[in-house]
Amino acid sequence: MKTYSILILSVILVVSLMSCDQDSFLSRDPQDVLLEDQVWSNPDLVRSNLASIYDSKPDYQELEQYWNFTDFDEAFPSRNGDYWRVRRQTYDYGAWEYWDYGYIHNINLFLARAEANSDQMEPDQLNQFVAEARFLRANAYFEMVKRMGGVPLITDTLSYEQGEDPTRLFRPRAEEAEVYDFIISEMDAIASDLPTDPSIKSTATWGAAMAMKSRAALYAGSIARYGANTPSVFLPNGEVGIPEGRAEGYYQSALDAATELIESGRYSLYKRNPNDLSANFTDLFRDKQDNPEVIWAKDYLLQSETHQFTVNSQPKSLTEEGAVAGFVNPSLNLVQDFELMDNTFAPMPNRDSNGDLIAYEDKSEIFANRDPRLAGTVILPGSQFKGQDLDIWAGVMESNGTITTGDQFGQQKTLPGESEPEQVVGFDGPIDQLELGTQTGFYIRKYLDPGTGRRTYRYR
Repeated sequence: MKTYSILILSVILVVSLMSCDQDSFLSRDPQDVLLEDQVWSNPDLVRSNLASIYDSKPDYQELEQYWNFTDFDEAFPSRNGDYWRVRRQTYDYGAWEYWDYGYIHNINLFLARAEANSDQMEPDQLNQFVAEARFLRANAYFEMVKRMGGVPLITDTLSYEQGEDPTRLFRPRAEEAEVYDFIISEMDAIASDLPTDPSIKSTATWGAAMAMKSRAALYAGSIARYGANTPSVFLPNGEVGIPEGRAEGYYQSALDAATELIESGRYSLYKRNPNDLSANFTDLFRDKQDNPEVIWAKDYLLQSETHQFTVNSQPKSLTEEGAVAGFVNPSLNLVQDFELMDNTFAPMPNRDSNGDLIAYEDKSEIFANRDPRLAGTVILPGSQFKGQDLDIWAGVMESNGTITTGDQFGQQKTLPGESEPEQVVGFDGPIDQLELGTQTGFYIRKYLDPGTGRRTYRYR
């Protein structure tokens, strides 16, 4: 009897608890999902949502992916696992394409929800969020049109119900000019809703909108002007190619946007090293103290957003880690693309007027009188990094043309006619087919930071 009494009491207790707490249990808010009205009633949550869209922004050459800097003729990889990038007979050109309509859909969905919840937020704040999303969408279309010409312009959210005819979702390619016109008109429409504070670098601003408008118009104008001479890049319906008659209009739009940006006084050239223009160019990408030239950039912060570009790309002899270095080697083509100070182009002078080899006292002399941006972009033989001299030389050549070099950094050998071994190749290379050091005679300088625990800008 006692056992039955305890059982009946337990059942009554459970039923009582269920009847008392049933409504609160079934109406509890989920703890792992934010509802739409919860997000749009809180600007911080909207900003977090928008931040994920920024983080997914297409960017072909990123500091986190050093190898993308070696996919063109501007540099070569110095790492065994990357040799295939320059040794293969054909290249996967599809690796450079960008066709991410999932990203476009996410932005369109963000914009649709912003409109549906317009009463949840102050108008100025909402308008800025909308403007930033439209800026990112236009930027994505800019990345696509640069690569593939006209692409489908989708500015609404597309939904599909199982069993329905999917052909209603098909969208044809727009004309190439139509995509550029869309980008330019979007910048005109949103510029006034974006912040004008030039200290804002990592999100869309009025300045970034004007810069994108100018750049997109310049691309379109150049395609119209010079594409007329290359009819093979035209398609009959305008998906590829822009009529030559539109060139002047695009150029004028580019000029107007650039002029408005410059005359606003919010931005200016970086000139904090007027006596060393090469260092000035280098510091432009490192100086975070009210940098007047940076308009829109990807910023890096320790314990938040970091990269290993300096560790991977610094000269071999200076790396503290000892294991990695020199992943990116600028090419001679790139070095010789920097003009002389009289605005002419010429190869590096290695022979005199008589055809004899020039013997330079200082290795850096061969690069004299070049655009200062060369030494700000490329670490050259005879230069310094981290305040230390670099050791970049390929070997010893006798007067009869005999060359002695090594297969290890800083290797020593006994030269012809000598009795004692001496160094025959630099501790920084170049040594053909030896990874983790320069193989072209150059290291990259741009984006490297000689400081400890610091970070750099990656211009957008």
